[in-house]
Amino acid sequence: RRMPHHARGEEEHGETFAAALRVPDHARFVITQMRRRVRGLIVCASAIVSGMKDPLKALGDKVRALRTKLDLSQEALAERCDFDRTYISLIERGQRNPSFTNLIRLAEGLELPVSDLTKGI
Repeated sequence: RRMPHHARGEEEHGETFAAALRVPDHARFVITQMRRRVRGLIVCASAIVSGMKDPLKALGDKVRALRTKLDLSQEALAERCDFDRTYISLIERGQRNPSFTNLIRLAEGLELPVSDLTKGI
């Protein structure tokens, strides 16, 4: 069976392509998740090649530096921000992308405006 013309695209027609091949829903979900991870790796790789630091890692390094400057533990900062300690750890390692409202809470916990927290990233 020949695939329809609109299903031949790679990136933008991934769901249509999967549907044309009669891929089960759970497999479609896995394909979508893998595609997102690959896109993320490509973005990180292009940042590394271009000399840019990963913005989440840069934010994490800045949070850690500011926290230690204030002589706060991760647990103490988490209490100030009403976060779990593990969330602070994940942010500092660049493994979480905090929402804007969480950036505001984080900046307040570090006693500075959000603009100072994100400056240079």
